[in-house]
Amino acid sequence: MRFNLLQPAMNIRLEDSGALPILIFFGALLVGGFLKPTSERRMDPAKLMAIAAFLLSALFYQQQRLDRLEQVWVNGNRVVAANYLETAEQYDRAGYLPLVRDPASANLWDTDHYQRPLELIAADGSSTDTEYGAKAADRTSFIKPILWAIDILGIGILLLIIFGYAERMYAAFKQHIYAYVYIAPAMIGMFVLVFFPFAYGIALAFTDTTLFNESLPFQERLIGLANFKAILGDFNLYERTADGIIWNYANFYWTLFITVLWTVSNVFIGVTVGFLLAMALNTEGLRGKAIYRVLLILPWAIPNYITALVWRGMFHPQFGVINQVLQMFGLEPVKWFDGVVSSFITGVATNGWLSFPFMMVVILGALQSIPRDMYEAAEVEGANRWQRLRFITLPLLKPTLIPAIVLSVVWTFNMFNIIFLVSGGEPAGANEILVTKAYKLAFENYQYAYAAAYSTVIFIILLAYGVFQTRVSKATESF
Repeated sequence: MRFNLLQPAMNIRLEDSGALPILIFFGALLVGGFLKPTSERRMDPAKLMAIAAFLLSALFYQQQRLDRLEQVWVNGNRVVAANYLETAEQYDRAGYLPLVRDPASANLWDTDHYQRPLELIAADGSSTDTEYGAKAADRTSFIKPILWAIDILGIGILLLIIFGYAERMYAAFKQHIYAYVYIAPAMIGMFVLVFFPFAYGIALAFTDTTLFNESLPFQERLIGLANFKAILGDFNLYERTADGIIWNYANFYWTLFITVLWTVSNVFIGVTVGFLLAMALNTEGLRGKAIYRVLLILPWAIPNYITALVWRGMFHPQFGVINQVLQMFGLEPVKWFDGVVSSFITGVATNGWLSFPFMMVVILGALQSIPRDMYEAAEVEGANRWQRLRFITLPLLKPTLIPAIVLSVVWTFNMFNIIFLVSGGEPAGANEILVTKAYKLAFENYQYAYAAAYSTVIFIILLAYGVFQTRVSKATESF
């Protein structure tokens, strides 16, 4: 039996809801010029009536729509249940593998074409409209927030019209039309390559899309916040046994902890080493300064995936140069990728090697922009080296250093290549970071929606960090 439960609901026309006359009237109200754009921000009766009319008509329409969807779902379930019962009775009468109607075998005969249990028929073959209605209400509950969001968007557009913002935007567009034409190709490219995939990824996070059901209509895969609840609501971080504590490396919070530790460690190494090298290269009278700059920037110039593969070979337990050096000093070779800590060290060492040149270049450029007169005046006043560093160098480096640190945090937080190519997240996924975990969920486990939810959580974390860091440090303020 093949029956698409929600397909009839997708064919509902706007006229079926009975709300079309109200919407047409309201549209005619705006088009006919009942509300004239104005620059005044006060809410006169006409504006209030327009907003109230829009909200009431939208609420009426969405309620009619939801009722219609639920009714179609209930009717569809009745048809499916009747067909399944009839099919089961025919099998029983014909004597072909009689199906026992009990909870253990219900999924054998009460499923859709993806073998998902429909739960339309009880074990004894009975069904009630009350159960259908409850399931229908639960099925359509995810639509309500979407409709509310559309209502809010509609009110926002209405306010733009009645307060004259839309008219002023159109006037500005006409005045600067050539500028918009020039930036149109870039904006189209940004929309196609950035904004649309980003929006689709967020929408995908609210579904249960996998490799096995991606051909279903998008509406049938919507499950609301279930993926986010599964990610953020799993607090099973460890388990106590007789042999000790067993950590759940697949848990989101373990992966988040490793990601934060990974980010902090690498940014600290990059900033510290980069700052020290920049201070050394900024020393007056240093011979071979140009050669040192070229040599120290080489790790950053080499593609990071090549560097990752080189370092992975260096950490090879049998043939790696690092273990060869350890054996030269009489030490035992280390199986770097077998331990949680040692595997983490391999990633930090590799990424630290890649990260310090960027910080060195940024800090060196900022140091060279500091006037020498300030140091000379401070030296005349009796300031020692530490005081000159504390009260002159560091404050003047802040506007340059803070944005560089923010960028470094974002890059390191999402540093896919190093983890994936050097340690692979081993052992047993203990050293996965969020971005590699999302990749494996999508392209190894084929849980596309769950991976999209993971990526959305990553974006929210980084967005919150960027806003917090910028506001706290006031890095956008110049001296």
